[in-house]
Amino acid sequence: MKIGPVLVLLTLFLVTGGKVFGQKTRILIKHADRILYDETIGKDVQRLKGNVQFANKKTILNCDSAYFYPDNTIKAFGNVHINKGDTLSLNSDHLLYNDNTQIFLADGHVILEDRNMILTTESLIFDNKNNLAYYYSGGKIVNNDNILTSIKGYYNLVSEMLSFKDSVVLHNPKYDMYSDTLKFNIRTEIAYFTGPTTIISEDSKMYTEKGWYNTKNDISQLTFNNWFESKSQHVKADSIVFDRKTGIGNAYLNVALSDTANNLTITGNYGYYNQYSNHSFVTLKATMIQTFEKDTLFLSADTLQLFHDSITNLNEVYAYYNVRFYKPDLQGSCDSLSFVQKDSLIKMYNQPVLWSDQNQLTGNYMEIEIYDGKINKLNIYTHSFIITEVDSTLNYYNQIKGRDMVALFKDNEIHRIYVNGNGQTVYFAQEEEKSEEKNKNNGGKIIGVNQADCSNILVEFEENRLQKILFLEKPSGALTPLNKLNPNVLKLKGFILKNEQRPKNKLDIYRD
Repeated sequence: MKIGPVLVLLTLFLVTGGKVFGQKTRILIKHADRILYDETIGKDVQRLKGNVQFANKKTILNCDSAYFYPDNTIKAFGNVHINKGDTLSLNSDHLLYNDNTQIFLADGHVILEDRNMILTTESLIFDNKNNLAYYYSGGKIVNNDNILTSIKGYYNLVSEMLSFKDSVVLHNPKYDMYSDTLKFNIRTEIAYFTGPTTIISEDSKMYTEKGWYNTKNDISQLTFNNWFESKSQHVKADSIVFDRKTGIGNAYLNVALSDTANNLTITGNYGYYNQYSNHSFVTLKATMIQTFEKDTLFLSADTLQLFHDSITNLNEVYAYYNVRFYKPDLQGSCDSLSFVQKDSLIKMYNQPVLWSDQNQLTGNYMEIEIYDGKINKLNIYTHSFIITEVDSTLNYYNQIKGRDMVALFKDNEIHRIYVNGNGQTVYFAQEEEKSEEKNKNNGGKIIGVNQADCSNILVEFEENRLQKILFLEKPSGALTPLNKLNPNVLKLKGFILKNEQRPKNKLDIYRD
């Protein structure tokens, strides 16, 4: 049944103080081409057709047709559009609204838009009273350069905070972010992670389970179960702060910087990393772990610096102050050290000491050449000194001293040593015994001490023990029997045992 022209109805509505069919309402029917009434729809239900418009304070609803119920409920159909002042608009195919609860249920090509973002989904719940929007069947939000998608979403228009759950993806021209749970502030454009999250760009990858990312300035902080990976290195720490624009990252507590291609890891409690210069350093219990085919080198220092060559894919490591290292067949100590993988060369500076089995090697400066993970050659410069234990109870030590020395290794054991300049020796001569007894007693019975000076000397070792000394130029010296030994001349000038500095195992490299 047709109820008459809309103009008459609106006039009646205004005269009666906003009462339609005896019901007081805050919703105004601003326009409709036709208004019908049919008992089959429901008691006192109005059926509006053609250019329908409702008004409620600053909220305007337009649609093709609608049912208007006495309990202030609207069912809107076709080209549904809502404007809430100049701050928000909502479009959909269908809409259900109850003014008592102020809840909008929109479905079918839903688009929610405010000044900062556009949300599209197939189904949306909007709480008009509290300015909250929800979706549960997948949605997409566009904010400047950021596109966010998820299965479930929640938007607080007052705090401008978006919350996402399940299969969350944030796409930015510079990276893609994948998360289980994520919050995003529309105003600040900061994303907050509270679940497993991966951020992938062209040249790096990050993972965290808690933290935030500022999409405006490209600064992020990762605070739980975090790692960062570039083309050449992998960084892990309890907390990581990374500036994508500068490529600079700072890592805190339980830091581990790894180069898996070269089996190299540097650990500590504070780390710095520059992605673009490939320079990094670690301090606070800094440790370098270099894995070889058969064993591993553990090195500690106050600070470790790493430079990675992206062309050769090799590293340069610099260790500063209180350097100590342990390898099952070699231990060392010095003030500072460098390790250049390109040259396979370790350089030790300022009071370097090396220990190989019973041998202690010292000098002002040392160079260790490594080939295929094994020590190939050792150069000792200025005040070179080798001490080999013969009998620690009797305080007997073989000694070789000179200006410079070159030590050749075989299977990581000293094989031969050349002394170049100012050579001096103290050598305990021993009787030849059977191999079994020799191994048991570290040699035969001591018969005397050979003390000699010679400019250049060749020393041969067997199983890391001194076996033969060859004086390459005219030596001066003699063999002295034990019963005629003067204890005061058993040690060459500069003799110092540094056994207390020698690391006993990989944990002993950490000392104050």
